[in-house]
Amino acid sequence: LTAIETAVAERGVLTIPQAAALATARNREYHLQRELLYSMALDMRLVRHLYETQFFGGGSLLYYNDGADGSLAVEPNLGFNRLLETGTLVSARVGLRWVDTFLGLGGSGFKSIFGAGVAQPLLRGSDPRVVREPLTQAERSALYQIRNVSRFRKILVVSVVTQYYETLELLDVARNPEAYVDSLRALEARVVKLVDAGRLPKEELDQVRQEILRARDAHILARKEYDRFLDFYKITLGVPPTMEFNLDAQVFEDLKAHGVPDPNFSLAEAVETGLYRRLELANSADAVLDARRAVYVAADGLRT
Repeated sequence: LTAIETAVAERGVLTIPQAAALATARNREYHLQRELLYSMALDMRLVRHLYETQFFGGGSLLYYNDGADGSLAVEPNLGFNRLLETGTLVSARVGLRWVDTFLGLGGSGFKSIFGAGVAQPLLRGSDPRVVREPLTQAERSALYQIRNVSRFRKILVVSVVTQYYETLELLDVARNPEAYVDSLRALEARVVKLVDAGRLPKEELDQVRQEILRARDAHILARKEYDRFLDFYKITLGVPPTMEFNLDAQVFEDLKAHGVPDPNFSLAEAVETGLYRRLELANSADAVLDARRAVYVAADGLRT
């Protein structure tokens, strides 16, 4: 980006590839989509952690006082929990207790403690599809957002190129009144000579000067519209409004000279390709599958 900004500052001209690179790096809405993807990936990782082996460790310090005797118990422990796809929850814990009895009665010593438990749903919640549904939905939601980011990037690039040509078109429109003003000034010089020579009435000169004022007004308005579109274009690119540059007018001249090439595919091919490749259609189709799974999970929740 620094190299692009330096090149633009030196030449004063922003090309289409440079504009696309700046937009994908600086556009705020595109960054919001990417941040949302990052958040959904974190959520997916958090859900996936529930299905992994979760180790834990801890300890406790207890003091017992039952009259004349007092005892101090220290118990460190380690263990793990694991949720299986069948809904089985396995838990195990190993501890080591050290007990010291003081105030003159008893002694001290170690004893090991082991505990384990297995909980298995027999009816409701025993289907692997139901158990894995939170993880499945989290993974699919992350996939949907990946598609959204990819589609938004394509739309952004197309919008950048489209606005580039629209702004150049306004610049071309602004140049037409400017050229018209120059031709009218040349005409004014000729009319002045003819009026001075008495070959034309003075009203002709007044009409030419009035037309010059109208042309100058049209030129100012067209230039103002171009500057406004250029400011909106900077917002699309995500660059500071104070960044000064012009667009490459040669690409618009080439477009006017050669025209827009005709597409080399038929309407049926375009429709078929769109139905097959459009990412938002893929999200909509997968959302139907999500709804079916949601119905299945809800039905499982009504079981015993």
